[in-house]
Amino acid sequence: MAQTQINGATQIKDATIGDAQIASGAAIADTKLAASYIKADGTRAFTGDQSMGSHKLTSLTAGTAGDHAVNLNQLQAAIRDQDGKPSVQWSSTGSETYTISAGSVTQISGTSFGGGSPAVNDRLLIKNAPAASGAGSADSGTTGTSQPANGFYVVSNATTNLTVARALDGDGDSEVTTGATVWVDGGTLEDTQWTLITNPAITVGTTALQFTKTGGASLAADGTSLTQSGNTITRAALTGDVTASAGSNSTTIANGAVSLAKMANLATGKVIGNLSGSTAAPIAVDAVATATASTVVARDSNANLKNNSTASGVATTATAAGTTTLTVASAQFQQFTGTTTQTVVLPDATTLVTGQSFIISNQSSGALQVNANGGGGVRTVAALTTAVITLIAAGNAAGTWDPGTTASATGLASSNFVTRETPSGTVNGSNAVFTLANTPTSGTEEVYLNGLLQEPSGQDYSISSATITFVAAPVSGDRIRCSYQK
Repeated sequence: MAQTQINGATQIKDATIGDAQIASGAAIADTKLAASYIKADGTRAFTGDQSMGSHKLTSLTAGTAGDHAVNLNQLQAAIRDQDGKPSVQWSSTGSETYTISAGSVTQISGTSFGGGSPAVNDRLLIKNAPAASGAGSADSGTTGTSQPANGFYVVSNATTNLTVARALDGDGDSEVTTGATVWVDGGTLEDTQWTLITNPAITVGTTALQFTKTGGASLAADGTSLTQSGNTITRAALTGDVTASAGSNSTTIANGAVSLAKMANLATGKVIGNLSGSTAAPIAVDAVATATASTVVARDSNANLKNNSTASGVATTATAAGTTTLTVASAQFQQFTGTTTQTVVLPDATTLVTGQSFIISNQSSGALQVNANGGGGVRTVAALTTAVITLIAAGNAAGTWDPGTTASATGLASSNFVTRETPSGTVNGSNAVFTLANTPTSGTEEVYLNGLLQEPSGQDYSISSATITFVAAPVSGDRIRCSYQK
């Protein structure tokens, strides 16, 4: 039997279990503790912002990842590595002439420097010094020369020439380190930042020092093709043959901009094309009345156009025992509807080209008589047939026509449709088979039982030839009707 156990909910008195009653290895689960707490082994994460209550975090190991806290030693080292220097009032540009002694500049010819006139105690950045006394070298891009005399200087005399000496924060090896950075306050290079990029170890006056531009002095618009407002540069409006509003990417070819004179390969009677369909540059080709190789066909003086597989327009005429006279401008496809006869007169053949044809489609119940211009029958087109009348000789107005026809039915007459037929068969509740007077065209039948459309394919009925078989036999009094195409 199981050992007798007490009921913790009813047999243990509240507030009677203290620290002494909890075993050191009890391993109470976090979920059993009502208040949040921090575990020293780091296995329980903070769930909210933490206040240190005006106290310090001490013995903090240096952070090694992007989301780690840093200690004071790391922060101070990072600041030292930046090696920021007090700004200078002026910077060299490469147009100066220097006197150099023991690897340092002692004098600059004249009193102008960096686009201004330095005063006594002004700080200078010399980044374009030559290897020895003489003219400086202009910047290559945004990088100065690499020479020992470069560095930070202070003016001590500015009367006839500038007397200079290395600045106190730039005359010792420990003060000139890789990454030393300075801003220029005035002159040609005003508001630019320069950084020493020479690798350690550095010995002032011996090691070649080189500075590169690392900030400031953004590009400026020229005020004509580009305009600037604050930090925004906008392209001015484009004018001429191609126009565009200021700052817009939408361009427009000006009216009249594309003239014949600007099409070097285009002459009278030619068009620009690429007949090969390749990616080669388009060329000018001839436009002619009769198409040949490497030409483009155009209409002749009678507005004729010879082309393959083209039907130029469709016209529909209701027959009225009258006459329809065609011209060179008439649609190629002529359709006739109605119930009476009609006479069709072909155009003056001399205004056409050999091979011109007209398609005569007779969708009426009467016959069509097709005559040549000036008399003479060409063809009688029976009801519901189509004739193709082709000109084979254009020597006179009447011309010679080939009255070839398809002479086959091209449409359906009303006699092809049966509406609301009552099929034969007894409606008595036991007979399910009924017969139509005609065999419907497949899929055209619509069977109604008491006015409701029935579903085929064995759902409500099936059909074979003219025989309809219902799934359930209609009962006495039911009405069966069927409409179909025969």
